[in-house]
Amino acid sequence: MFGKNNKMKALILAAGVGKRLSPFTDHTPKCLIEMGGTTILERMLSCLEKVGIREVFIVVGHLKNKIFEKVGNSLGGLSISYIENDRYHEGGILSLWAARPILEKDDFLIMDADVLFPFPMLEKLIQSPHRNSFLLDENFQDTGEEMKLGIQRGQVCEISKNLSSSYEKVGEGIGFLKVGKENLPSLVSKLDTFYKRGQVTCEYETVLNEWIKSEKVGYTDIHGLPWTEIDFEEDLRKAWLRILPKVEKLEEAKKIKPLNRRLSSPITRFFLKTPLTPNMITLLSFFSGLIGLFFFSRGSYLTSLCGAIFFQLFYILDNCDGEVARAKHLSSRLGGWLDIGCDGIIHTLLFPLWAWGLYRASGQKAMLILGGISFIGVVVTVSIFMLKRIFNSKKIKEDVFKLSVKRMGLLAKVLEYLKQGDFSFLVLIVVFFNFREMFLWASAIGLHLFWIAILVFHLEEAPVG
Repeated sequence: MFGKNNKMKALILAAGVGKRLSPFTDHTPKCLIEMGGTTILERMLSCLEKVGIREVFIVVGHLKNKIFEKVGNSLGGLSISYIENDRYHEGGILSLWAARPILEKDDFLIMDADVLFPFPMLEKLIQSPHRNSFLLDENFQDTGEEMKLGIQRGQVCEISKNLSSSYEKVGEGIGFLKVGKENLPSLVSKLDTFYKRGQVTCEYETVLNEWIKSEKVGYTDIHGLPWTEIDFEEDLRKAWLRILPKVEKLEEAKKIKPLNRRLSSPITRFFLKTPLTPNMITLLSFFSGLIGLFFFSRGSYLTSLCGAIFFQLFYILDNCDGEVARAKHLSSRLGGWLDIGCDGIIHTLLFPLWAWGLYRASGQKAMLILGGISFIGVVVTVSIFMLKRIFNSKKIKEDVFKLSVKRMGLLAKVLEYLKQGDFSFLVLIVVFFNFREMFLWASAIGLHLFWIAILVFHLEEAPVG
């Protein structure tokens, strides 16, 4: 891995309109399309941080304010600055030209912002022995839309969708280029030449094609790593159904992933092949939760076990609606409120109906009291999350719930993990081993500790629905 003293910087080109993905990109920049619960751009920034990059510049244009609001000026250990390209409706060369003042003194990675990929690809590029190197995929199908690299004697000799001659090797360019600082002046000079001639309607690869004629530029093969550039609607489907599972498999090996998200992924891929909308799946999840609550209210061991199974299904489907919305780009404010509303109703009713079932089975009035205390804890928790959503929708940056209490590392991470969607497994285990009364006692105390933890650790809504 690369240390924090790595002097290499990154330049991400994210100004384009993405008109081939309209209407998806009419209201959302292409780089902010969500994949697996996070945006393409945030995934890219996370990969850069993992390989040791500490300073990133993003060229913005189309819907630039949305990128500012989503990403801000830092992410983890990254410092993020923005370069504005007000002529983003013209050729892509203008994005690179706008960035020329910062292309000096340090090595740079130049990257397209619409690529879904795993971070080992960046490791390969940075570790390449070539000072200047393109990232290349030899295993590709030529449809005429791919930006191809012609290789001769280990050097990149041409960049074009239609290569002018035959080469020893041909591969598809990923859209990532590493440039040594000593070669940046010649690149800037080429950009200035094109600009002065008025050649500003071309893509920046046209400039690179001229630049490589005077510089030695190698290539780095990705050797079968999964990736896709997202230009067309079919690219979105490919990204979700084929590429994302492979990327997550490579990256999630070092990361704890909620079990319900693992279970929801294959179901989501099935739903993507059906006409079901995200809101329909939300309602399906909601009805599963209601059936589970009905069984809990009956009070016997067997009916509670049935309730736990339907409650588990409620959680899995609650992952699927958001995943389908992001994959089909059907996310909406109404859908978000429907999701949190249905979740809130199920969780609010869970403990009173659980307590009623235990009261019916045992006759202990204490169960009703504990159910009431738990009910209050859930209402406070849901209210906080809904207030946070309202404040966030009004773009209030300051966290009005913030308390001056230092985060407690591991405890915060445990709370975040439990919040992300595996609570249903805890319910299933409790019912299976018949710890239902003990669970109600623990909930009466734990739920109030939980809403306090939300305030202390600034937890947001679970990013799974």
